[in-house]
Amino acid sequence: MREVIQDMSDSRIAVIAIHGVGDHQPFEMARAVGDMLEDLEDNPRQPRYSAFSEDWVRLNVAPVKVESHVFAAADSDKESPQKGSGTWGSLDELFESKRKVQDAAKSEADSLDHLFMQGQLAEYKGEGPEETYEVLRLKGWRYKHAPVGLERESEPATSTHFPIQEREIHIYDMFWSDLSAVGRSGFRIFGELYQILFHLGSVGVHNVNAAAITLRETPAGKAWSWFAKAQKWAAALLAMPLPILNLIMLAFATALVLIGILTRLSAARELITVALVFFATLVVARGRTLLRKEGISVAAFRTPIVLLPLAFTAVSIFAVLYSDWLNSKWSETIEVIAALMIVIGALKIVRMIVSIYAKHRPGADKWLSYCLVLLVALILAKVLALTFVPALRPKSYDFFAMTILLALIELTFWALALVWLLFWLAFVLAFLSGYWAVRRTKKAIQAEADRAARTNWTARLTLALPATLFLVVTFAVWLAILSLSLPLLPHHAPPWQNECLEGSVRSTENSCSVLCYSPLFPWQGKCQAARDWAWNSLFQAGGGFAPPFLLLICAAGIISIWGLTPSVLKEIFPPRGIRQDAEHEATALGNWLDNGYRFMRWAGRLIYFGVSISPLAVAIPFLPEEWKWVKDYRGMADSFLKVLGTMVAGAGLGILGLGGRLSKLALGFRPIVRVALDVDNWLRQHPRDANPTARICGRYISLLRYIGQWRNEQGKGYDALIIFAHSQGTVVTADLLRFLEVERRVSKSYAAYDGTLAKFDRLNRYLFTVGCPLRQLYSLRFPYLYGYASAEGEEDLLPSPQDLGIRQWMNVYRTGDYIGRYLWRPHPWRPVGTILSRDWDPPQGIPANIWEKEGRIEFSIGPGAHTHYWDSTAEPVAETLDVLIARA
Repeated sequence: MREVIQDMSDSRIAVIAIHGVGDHQPFEMARAVGDMLEDLEDNPRQPRYSAFSEDWVRLNVAPVKVESHVFAAADSDKESPQKGSGTWGSLDELFESKRKVQDAAKSEADSLDHLFMQGQLAEYKGEGPEETYEVLRLKGWRYKHAPVGLERESEPATSTHFPIQEREIHIYDMFWSDLSAVGRSGFRIFGELYQILFHLGSVGVHNVNAAAITLRETPAGKAWSWFAKAQKWAAALLAMPLPILNLIMLAFATALVLIGILTRLSAARELITVALVFFATLVVARGRTLLRKEGISVAAFRTPIVLLPLAFTAVSIFAVLYSDWLNSKWSETIEVIAALMIVIGALKIVRMIVSIYAKHRPGADKWLSYCLVLLVALILAKVLALTFVPALRPKSYDFFAMTILLALIELTFWALALVWLLFWLAFVLAFLSGYWAVRRTKKAIQAEADRAARTNWTARLTLALPATLFLVVTFAVWLAILSLSLPLLPHHAPPWQNECLEGSVRSTENSCSVLCYSPLFPWQGKCQAARDWAWNSLFQAGGGFAPPFLLLICAAGIISIWGLTPSVLKEIFPPRGIRQDAEHEATALGNWLDNGYRFMRWAGRLIYFGVSISPLAVAIPFLPEEWKWVKDYRGMADSFLKVLGTMVAGAGLGILGLGGRLSKLALGFRPIVRVALDVDNWLRQHPRDANPTARICGRYISLLRYIGQWRNEQGKGYDALIIFAHSQGTVVTADLLRFLEVERRVSKSYAAYDGTLAKFDRLNRYLFTVGCPLRQLYSLRFPYLYGYASAEGEEDLLPSPQDLGIRQWMNVYRTGDYIGRYLWRPHPWRPVGTILSRDWDPPQGIPANIWEKEGRIEFSIGPGAHTHYWDSTAEPVAETLDVLIARA
């Protein structure tokens, strides 16, 4: 029967279904599109489409072909970007090269967006056999004589209108979410925080670089050049030395806690424990060395298997026989040796983590060296101070190993404070230089004033948001660490604690057990219990600023929630069907969201203000304690920090335990978080040979090559290709098709550019987008990099279907979609309702509320948000896709 229907089929249509932001499952999008088409009926039990069957196609993922013709035209070596010369990727290299480029709206080989995409794709080599891409394909047919389009309520559907050919339909699933995801279960939440903290700043760097490159030859060019440098310095300080110093301090803190646990044992047990760890490490290291060698002899196994266990046994026997002697003289020595081992091991782990991080953020390994040099300089300064200032020396050397570790933690803490001060100075410099650049642009090139202002706003937000999260997360993590680790240290003392603080001694039958520490600076007080010193240091580092800072963040959150709540409610409770008041509701929702976005600027200003005044937190500990409100505030802040630390520790464990189920509690706000992550992933440049953009495009182009080369049993290929794209999937599609079209024009044809795409020289291609963020998000926030999707006017007709090599571009949206709505339509809120006529054939017969011009068709389907475009609440989407399939 299948062969009979295929023989009857007059044409073959391929449909690519590509999903948008969010946590999607493989094959989900294609099945949703198939279900949507199967649900179309003209009369009860008279479907327009057959049932779809499923099969799978396995594709070898090969890269997009990138020609080197762009930079070959450079007049001199000075104008040619040097590969690897920029830490931030191809745009940074292009900025340093002084090469002239075209505006992104030009769609040329040397247009800014094309060069950026080329830099992302150039070094990707494809995937290995273990990464073979499995594509779901749904196979079905559109029946003959099925009517085209939505029927008027007054005209019941018949089966005689517009008889068309039998059409064989293949729906392919283009899945990319796994290449943009940051982890699974509870670790996903920490991974997303990490990505926003240390990667989002690069988005602002790309944005400012794009403006500086475009405006280089204008009177404002010098100002933008200074702005780009300041933005890079601020982003670099936030993304590299600050997290690295936190890791180093965490390494020292880990060693301190482990040594604190070790002190609870007798010296003999300490020695046995240290020996066990030491010899186990040697065994593992020796085993790794042997694995790398060829022709291993039996003798080579002797050391790890026989000698090292024998050595550990000998040490254990010695510890048992001479336990009294060890307890009296060697506890401190054993603890110092153990501390040294733990610190070395922890720093090796830090180095390994930084090496992995350097693949995504080149230069991180150099910053590790700089941080260690700074730390060594501070250690030498403290050693000199102890040598020449006797008053700073400790009165007792009990708990010597832990005292040294506390000193290392304190010095790392002050190094961290110094780097944060440098970041704040760069942050302020970026603000001032950005303000100057925008002023110069307004004065010299009035036409660029709006794009310049939007670039500056995005740059500020991509610094302020990760800086705010860094402060919050850093304090929260250290609060949790203190709450969990301090009880493990020897600081609990009997009533005569004050006497012991003058010279703490080890716990014996008649003495106290208090770990004391003398801070580096006199204003921090004299020798005090480690617990008190830790909480005081956190307060002096800015913990006292935490309550007002969190109030600012809460206020910004309330503003954002207020602006987005109607859309989020529509996400949770989507409108069903077209009601009488649909036009009024759609207009109200669209206007609310527009005003909400303007109001949300105050949320960004509050966050920016909070980071700007963060250095003032250092002044709080120096306020006179005689002032009653100061004393009350300190007591309140101290209690607040301790309670918050306990809550954060419990919340962290809960996140790991509950895992991905927590994302369901976010309700409709979850996709909003994923927007920032997917935007960052799509604009990411590193690693150059495996960044998310290159991998996604490699998967996409491999699917396009398969579609171009597919033939049925009669040797016939597809007659048309329809791409049904949602949300971020529309950006992926538009950027890739635009890149390919430029390469085709340069090479004169697809066949000349890439022989596997030769079919596309004569294959009609259509793009159907829903919830498209090109104008509302990308062009608005990245106006120079996405100049081809201009958000400046209503009559600019950008983006252009011709620049993507497609015959027709249809865009459908809901008025409360907080990610993507209209692209070209001048009066966007009126929904299409149910008045699509059956003889819909643009441009004749288009109702007044469907906008059409030069291959662009656009309309609203009424109120709603971002994720309900292919279910029972969005019947016009299914009908429109059916029109495209019937008329392709």
